[in-house]
Amino acid sequence: MLIEAQSQISEDSVYVCIPNAEIRSQFRRWIKRDFSSRMTEDLSGPSVNLFRVMTDGNFKEFAIHFGRFLLESVPQRIFGSVEMVYQDYLFAYFSSATEARAIQPKWNMMMETAAGTGRTDMVYWNEKRGTIIGVKRIEYTGKKGYRNAHERELLTKATKEALDQCDTRHYRAILPATVTTVCEYGFAFLGLYLGIEARLLERVDRKWVIKEMYTAEEDEVRREDTHCLQPAEENP
Repeated sequence: MLIEAQSQISEDSVYVCIPNAEIRSQFRRWIKRDFSSRMTEDLSGPSVNLFRVMTDGNFKEFAIHFGRFLLESVPQRIFGSVEMVYQDYLFAYFSSATEARAIQPKWNMMMETAAGTGRTDMVYWNEKRGTIIGVKRIEYTGKKGYRNAHERELLTKATKEALDQCDTRHYRAILPATVTTVCEYGFAFLGLYLGIEARLLERVDRKWVIKEMYTAEEDEVRREDTHCLQPAEENP
């Protein structure tokens, strides 16, 4: 692994470069191992509950709680300017949840696997149900926060693109024929601000039919409530 200490910027700044797929896979295993060591088997564990809500297709509830979790619990420094790191963090978080005994039946999982005409970001499935996640990241300076209208529009656009790629790249083709219900998610990140668009599909006569949608426009309302809190009123 190539590790560079750039003392000209800061004496305690260390930058790690991951130049190839082998080291990248080791990096992912390290993240997942770290998560697994800290995961609880308690039924009320937040990752277990969020995984259930996500795979059951409770889109609005999932968006509210997962959006708050990221903003309130994840250090900003864990995410950088690389989309891969966001993918690895999400995959480790939810994959560790699947190892809890409270999750039954057991779920299979894959990341960046050839599917359809592309490579999936994340896929989870059991015998009957599947969940597919597409991820996008937007450059974020952190100077204006979520109140900036242009950045909100970019986040909504990227959220739609993340979900659209699940369809245009035919990611569902990777799922076994026994899977008849799929939840698809588009995640877009602006720093730790998360946009979500999602849909529930069912297989009918060998065709996938959309049964329910949670749009990026609906999610904008959730984001406003979460990220644009009003200032406290002054005492009269």
